[in-house]
Amino acid sequence: MSDSQSHTTISSLSYKNRMMAAIIMAELLCLALVLFWPLPDDQKEPVIFSTDDEIAIRAPVRTQQQNAPPPPPAPQVPIPVPNDEVIEQDLEFPDDIFSESYDTLSTTAGEGGQGDDEIAGNPQIGPSILRIEEPTFSNNSPEKADIYVTFLVSKKGLVEEAVIGKIFLYDDDGNPSIRVDQIDEEVIKRTIKAALNWKFRPARDNGEPVRAYTTGIFTVDY
Repeated sequence: MSDSQSHTTISSLSYKNRMMAAIIMAELLCLALVLFWPLPDDQKEPVIFSTDDEIAIRAPVRTQQQNAPPPPPAPQVPIPVPNDEVIEQDLEFPDDIFSESYDTLSTTAGEGGQGDDEIAGNPQIGPSILRIEEPTFSNNSPEKADIYVTFLVSKKGLVEEAVIGKIFLYDDDGNPSIRVDQIDEEVIKRTIKAALNWKFRPARDNGEPVRAYTTGIFTVDY
């Protein structure tokens, strides 16, 4: 083989070796980039604690504002203002509280009645008390009694008649359990006089004022 052919063969082998080395270096560089390229945070491997490791957990610390605002004031309770309104309330008593005959006791007519008008036996709205007057006594005896009085109330709310019904004296235990037909005449007179001064809101039937009966009880010490 001549020198020129030998030189050409060596040059060709040297070129191939350099090309092979360059390819290998490029592959190594690509492999290094793949292996050592940084991973995203969400793909990092989790940290695993061994059961033998001790984990110290600090207790939570309660914080408090140094200058806390004062608590809100308590709500004020509204003070009721009296309006001087009369509360209507019908008094209910047993059906047998009246005596069978009113003629046995004192009966006195008042001044505000209209005797010619019909008396409503069962009005839709009964009379309601607006003002009462109690009899006064000197209390010369230890006796005490409940006196039932029937009022005939006019259309104007005035007492036309006041009639004594049943009378019950109090026993030694303080209960009105002793029924009597008569008591001191002065007690009857003063009770009737006080009853005639009562004032009522008149009874109403079909929206119109009517004459009607109602009953009250006087508790007297005489």
